[in-house]
Amino acid sequence: MSVLLYIVVPVAAAIVAGLVFSLRDRKPKSFESGIQDFAKTIQALSHSAESVRGSSRNEG
Repeated sequence: MSVLLYIVVPVAAAIVAGLVFSLRDRKPKSFESGIQDFAKTIQALSHSAESVRGSSRNEG
């Protein structure tokens, strides 16, 4: 029985740790979080477009 504990306890600890990390790092799936993620993407794209336009103005 004690030999079995050397196998069961680490496996159980690995499963619990895996569940904790997967639940902690998951992305939110609410409607509002989708809107916020989209707004962040649009803002990031607008900043990169401005930097491309700004660098072409400085060159010429």
